[in-house]
Amino acid sequence: MTSGHEGQSTRGTFRIATLNVHEWRDDKGVDSIDRIAQVLKPLDLDILALEEVSNESTLKILSSKIGLTHYLFCEADVYHGNAVLSKQQISSSKKARIGIGLNDVRSILQVVVDHEFMLDNAASLSVTHLDHASEEVRIEQLETFHEDILSNYSNKVQIVVGDFNSLTLDDYSPKYLEQIAAVRRKTDWEIPKENATLWMKKKNFVDVLKQSNKHCLDEELKTCRFNTRVDYIFLRGELKEGWSLSDCKILSSGAATDHEIVMATFCKH
Repeated sequence: MTSGHEGQSTRGTFRIATLNVHEWRDDKGVDSIDRIAQVLKPLDLDILALEEVSNESTLKILSSKIGLTHYLFCEADVYHGNAVLSKQQISSSKKARIGIGLNDVRSILQVVVDHEFMLDNAASLSVTHLDHASEEVRIEQLETFHEDILSNYSNKVQIVVGDFNSLTLDDYSPKYLEQIAAVRRKTDWEIPKENATLWMKKKNFVDVLKQSNKHCLDEELKTCRFNTRVDYIFLRGELKEGWSLSDCKILSSGAATDHEIVMATFCKH
């Protein structure tokens, strides 16, 4: 399922993607900004959401390389900053910190851009990167996020993307899930949990990748170096004015980071 992709932006099409850029380095610690740009530019995105953005100066470089000339950076502790790059003007934005207790402070960035999809649907896009160690903390962060930014969504469409560090257990066959659990037991890492993704679904968010790929399992759905899916695009609200989800795919980052790209395309009929 992981593959390359090229496409031309047309009226009535809205392309979005999310990628954890791993502080602009690959999994060997080598600077990879040029490789990240090379894999992203052919996608001809309208909006790109990024996690683990360690500095705004490199974000500016990426913006110029891939032709997404409007961007916003949302700082968080250490290297957990988020960012949005857009082909269209960013008309409004909100930023919030959602850190809990002694854990690293995480953030959320929400934007509205001047694209036909967002205008037709009164839509917004939010990007976040939840805690890496504790599902309980992730739920607390989501609760804060929802209270501060997402609670008022009557008659609106909301897209939430990013690195949730949470699994969806039916992504995996029983054998594959046990392999994941065995690795985690050896490393004293949290056992596989899906509380955070279930929380999103209870709030009426749809996991658009699973909506488009109902029968995919195991490595077909991996988005990170641990061979699991932790990167998501969620959608809440009824699409209007003839818009519908066309597809959602996992695309290779070419090992430019330790995550893969998740991309969704919406079309107006």
